[in-house]
Amino acid sequence: MAVAGLRQRVLALKIYLSEGRSNVVLDQLVALAEACAGVRLVDTFRDKPYHRSSLTLLSDSSPALAEAAGVIGANACKLIDMESHVASHPRLGTIDHISCHDVTAVAEGTSLVGVGHSEQAIQLVHDVGASIAAQAVPVYLYGPAHPKQRQLVDLRRALGYFDRTTPQGWCGIPPTLASALQSLPPDVRASSDSQLRHGVCTVGSGPWTTGFNIALCTSCTEDEQEAALAAVRRPGLVQAMLLPHDGHVELACNLLDADHHGPIDVLETLQKHHFRYDFSYVVGVQPSKFVQLFQGHEAAPVDTCI
Repeated sequence: MAVAGLRQRVLALKIYLSEGRSNVVLDQLVALAEACAGVRLVDTFRDKPYHRSSLTLLSDSSPALAEAAGVIGANACKLIDMESHVASHPRLGTIDHISCHDVTAVAEGTSLVGVGHSEQAIQLVHDVGASIAAQAVPVYLYGPAHPKQRQLVDLRRALGYFDRTTPQGWCGIPPTLASALQSLPPDVRASSDSQLRHGVCTVGSGPWTTGFNIALCTSCTEDEQEAALAAVRRPGLVQAMLLPHDGHVELACNLLDADHHGPIDVLETLQKHHFRYDFSYVVGVQPSKFVQLFQGHEAAPVDTCI
């Protein structure tokens, strides 16, 4: 949606936290985010089955967003016990992942996903990385802010993100992290030695990634689930995993270019191959609503719990 006369830069942060079940903890973190000067919280997505939540923040100021990330990160480390954390979704730390985006193009109506390689987006990555490292959390960078433009999926694989620690999923600090820190040193070292009590955080920039999850029919066999996974994956367009979620097995998808391959395209692929699913849902608010939320035309941020 174009906004007449819009000239200011619009930057976005999406902060993924390893907590999805304690409303007491999440409400405190939401209140802190809402109190941050120069920043607008536009979306909270709480996923109890995955034990994971995300907060989406907008601002025209990189320092303001970095300060907000530090405040949220510091308090998340105080409130969330990562060592006893059990989840069916992979994660690397308390502040698991922060994605940084320049969504000015979305605000101007010229793109649905924004720009990941702008100077402003790259600077935001460095500002946020330093802010998180100050909370005694090692930080790994990806995307244009990394000297080799390392991709998030490759970084996660190297750090053991996809390696289950139990048949049911992930428990505590990933055991591979200690050795990974030696062979793959963090890009921004923690301000003090936390002995990995909070794991590590990945921070980077890119076009907006749309989370899109599809609950396969409970009658689907394991072979059918694996075949459906292979069908929806598209290099450069769709990354996907099979994860248990509240009685279903989900195709948990990251859509890397929703401008050209969005949720409807993924569902059409499943239908074309006659794969059965019960329902699907998009994770969080999408950039097309950012303008109204950023400018305050919608009074309250979106708060979704599943």
